[in-house]
Amino acid sequence: MNRQSNKITALYCRVGGSCGDMDGLIRRNQMERLAGYAAGHGLQNSEFFCDWGIPGTTPERPEYQRMLREIEAGNVSDLIVVSINRLWREWEAGYEFFCSVLPNHDVTLHILQDNSISTPQDLKDAAARYEELLALLQLESQRGGRK
Repeated sequence: MNRQSNKITALYCRVGGSCGDMDGLIRRNQMERLAGYAAGHGLQNSEFFCDWGIPGTTPERPEYQRMLREIEAGNVSDLIVVSINRLWREWEAGYEFFCSVLPNHDVTLHILQDNSISTPQDLKDAAARYEELLALLQLESQRGGRK
């Protein structure tokens, strides 16, 4: 599946708050799942980017920012996360990342929880559908809504 073996397969993990005694287990589980998926799908040059104790509602996460710099430099071919909310907790805040940053830098997104793989074209298509829906909603709103 890896399209360019010289590029990084980014494995992003995050836990927003403390889970007490379970912290180590939760962190280890996330990392093992990501690494296992990458290995099982032939994705090479895996590199972890892990933010522990930082909420997904802010982009001010050191490892997220480091990963973003690698993506923008063209060094990442695939991004793997356990679930979408590990990257962003709010769709609107993550919209630019999912529908612009990833596809514009030719990054394929793998979401383990959803068992989904979104190619850059898939992400561009989703962004286009979202924009069409927004335009329809705005038009409906200008007309005074449904009657």
